[in-house]
Amino acid sequence: MSATKNIIIKLTNQAVWFNDVVFLALKNTNLPAGEFEFTQGRDIFWESEMLAFDRDSGALTIRIVNFRPAMIDDFLNQKPKAEVKQLIFKDLYWPALNADLSVYKKSSFVHLISDIMPSQITNGKDSVLHIRAEIPFSKLRFGAGFVSFDYKFLWKDEKETIKIQNNHILPEFEYIKSYFARHFNNRNLSVLMVVTKSGKTIQYIKATSPQIERLKDVAIDTIKFVRLDSLKKPPKFIKESDKSLFTPEDIFDPFDRSLLGTNSLTQKEILDHIMSWEGIRNKKHLEFLAGSLHASSEKIMFTLTPKFGFVFTAVGEKMEHYIWEMLNTNATYIWSFDPMFCKKKDQLEKIEEVISFIRNHGRDAYLRNHPAHEDVIFRRIMHQGAGSQLVDYFPQWRHSVMETIF
Repeated sequence: MSATKNIIIKLTNQAVWFNDVVFLALKNTNLPAGEFEFTQGRDIFWESEMLAFDRDSGALTIRIVNFRPAMIDDFLNQKPKAEVKQLIFKDLYWPALNADLSVYKKSSFVHLISDIMPSQITNGKDSVLHIRAEIPFSKLRFGAGFVSFDYKFLWKDEKETIKIQNNHILPEFEYIKSYFARHFNNRNLSVLMVVTKSGKTIQYIKATSPQIERLKDVAIDTIKFVRLDSLKKPPKFIKESDKSLFTPEDIFDPFDRSLLGTNSLTQKEILDHIMSWEGIRNKKHLEFLAGSLHASSEKIMFTLTPKFGFVFTAVGEKMEHYIWEMLNTNATYIWSFDPMFCKKKDQLEKIEEVISFIRNHGRDAYLRNHPAHEDVIFRRIMHQGAGSQLVDYFPQWRHSVMETIF
């Protein structure tokens, strides 16, 4: 079992549970199965002290030390070190046990009962309830390090706000609730609440969830999707920026770099994820430019306005080329520089200047008025029949691009 000598067990009319997965059928205990029923409508957790374990028979002997444990966090995380084949209860305190039973024959428990009250049991007015709830993911609210929801207890007129802490949770998860529902194959979040109350007044609530505990296993991939999908609607700082060309670092550095996942995005991850977006008509064009033409030593740059697009760098025999391919547009823009007359820094400045002009005045204005420079050659290659289901015009477009570059 766990490293300590105490464990939390959950009792149902069918089994004793050691965590949310591992259980032992009630018939494999010394409780008088069939002679009693546990109270319905609330979860029953007991804290037990492990007295002895026989490895040969798999028999575990326990004594219940708390019939209303206020902390049950260990239940989700404890793992048996060996298979338990038989569970032997010893010295059950009848007044506490009786409170958890709805149907029983006391005579069936005589051999198990002790008059010694466990030290954790008090006679105060405070009571501890274990309540299980199924909360739809759509009803959850994600914050920095926690998830919350509203829940109405039977004895209260108003709803209570319940929080489950987890340092891996980010506010951006609010936008991908459906992703978690698909990942866990369940529309609902399973929640265990330990409620300490006095009369109708709640003193303390401790909420846990096995899915939230496992969230750290998918958080890294999840936050990547959150960050990338945010590019469909450029953040405010990008809209107000004077820049037109962005590297991955330009896009994600303004976010808090301490947030999980912002440092691990590569060019390939960005490209692959964007290629998974639905309805991209020029996907083949983008895949060709990224996989066959883009110089591996160069960073792919991105434009976020007026449309999301990529600026690839290709090196020809004499010229260096910058290829601008936007999502779902009908043309490829290529600017070619002779490195003998225009240095790399100057090339990038000119490309940024051009794209800034297009962002502010539109592509038609640029095509009508773009100036002729001795150090730059511009060419626009149309996507003839883009999206056609009858004729594949891609080879013709590819030939025109290759003819321009080499």
